[in-house]
Parts: sequence; C-alpha cells; structure tokens
Amino acid sequence: MHAVAGASQCYPWLRSWFGERSVLVPSPTFGEYQRIFPDAATYADRPRVDWGRFEEAAARADVVVFVNPNNPTGTVVPTERIRAFADANPQKVVIVDESFIEFSDQPSLVTELANSPADNLLVVKSLSKTLGVPGLRLGALLTTSADLGARISRETPIWNLSSPAENFTELMLKHRPVLADSYVRTRRERDELAVMLSSSSLVEDVVPGGGNFLLVRLRTDAAGADRLARALVEQAGILVKDVSPKMGDGRGYWRVAVRLPEEHRRLVAALDRLAAGG
Repeated sequence: MHAVAGASQCYPWLRSWFGERSVLVPSPTFGEYQRIFPDAATYADRPRVDWGRFEEAAARADVVVFVNPNNPTGTVVPTERIRAFADANPQKVVIVDESFIEFSDQPSLVTELANSPADNLLVVKSLSKTLGVPGLRLGALLTTSADLGARISRETPIWNLSSPAENFTELMLKHRPVLADSYVRTRRERDELAVMLSSSSLVEDVVPGGGNFLLVRLRTDAAGADRLARALVEQAGILVKDVSPKMGDGRGYWRVAVRLPEEHRRLVAALDRLAAGG
C-alpha cells in the first residue's frame, strides 16, 4: 500500500498511465474520473448497475473503473463480483475506488488482495472521506503488481505526507475499534435518516445506498430541486448537494450527507416548512 496526499494526487497519474487506452467508467460518478478520462465509455448506474449490460461494455475496454460505493448514487457492487470480474479478465486493468467502502456491507478488496494477489487490480482510497478529515489530504493506493508499484514509487514525491497527516494516521491505528464502531453507527443513522426523509411530502424516493450519504429523488424536476436547495440554505442554513445534472433525466435529485440525529431532525423540519410554503 502506498500513502498519498489525498486520493486526488493519484488522478493525474492514472490519466498519464491509462488515458490513451480504452476506459470504461460508471455514469454518473465522482466527476474526477470523467475529467481525467474525458473520452471514456460509460456504463449506467440509474441507480443500480445492469451487470449484463456492464459486461457487454467492459468487453470493449482495456481499463475498467468501479467506484464502490458509487457517488452520488450509493450503488454497491459486491466485492466478490468485482474480484471475479478481475480474475476472469487478467488482461484488463481494474481500478476500484473504495473511498466509501467502510459505510457499506461489503468487505474491502484490500484484505482480499493481502491474502490473494491480483496484479491487474488497483485500489484507490480517499481516507479523508471515511475518517472525516479532508483537510489533511490523506489517501492510499494498493496494488500487488510490481510494475504498478514501481510506477507509484517513482511518481510519489519525497516527504509526501504532511506531519499532521502522519500523526493522525498513527492515532487512528491506536483507535481502530472505536473507528469500526463509528461506521456501524453511521450505517444505522443512515437507515434512520432514510425513513425520516421518506416521510417528507417533497420526497418521492430515498435510494438505498452504501455510502455515508443518501440519494434522494424529489417530487419535482431539476429546476425545482435547485430552487428548493437554495431555499434550504437561505431559510435554514442547511446545505444539500443538488445532483440533478449528474442524473441526466430531468428530474430532481439531492445527495444528502449522514450527520448527527439532531441535525437530521432539523433537516426534516426544514423540509416540512418548505413543503408548507414557508
């Protein structure tokens, strides 16, 4: 495993290593993959992935990207299915972004690769997402490929991590049981938030997902979702992410972060006020 100054440090590397090859990425997904692979083909997550159609598209690709769980949909592909795909296609490079995996019900490929190497797998992790410390710029890349490992070592600057990031990593390793418990609590509070949001008359559907966020389909179009998001900030000081443009079907969608229970109650109360016209 190679530590990096945030997962964002690796994206220029991925572009330089694989940008000239045929790449397949999910759509929608984290915007950085579409930025570094602008000519990539896509497979749909609307949400959920049709595996048969995915395999048809993947047959024409040299490099396949999974974001697991995906952002903003929260879609989770079983880890064993990704590993089976990589094993069945050793000629392909399989990039798996596991930045939110701890919030899902799936094991990480990191443990899998420690016990059973697969040289065509490259795991990307933004640790700042799962640890809630984005300002520290902390991430990791894992590969069992000697070639990819050598490339990463050549690209990584000396003194790559800041002293605060290194110190935080040491502290984190001393409190792993507490950290694991926090993921369990987040999953439970995510499920509770989903129930609360479903009670709002503004919400058509809350999509089950595996991240520390929820994809919410509103009873309005994309323009209405934008207006409601702006009103939520102006009237209640609550920010949600309007992801309607990413979904691309003209309907209104928000990505709502899992926070503390009292903040969830405040959000739902604010939605009730908006629904009542105030």
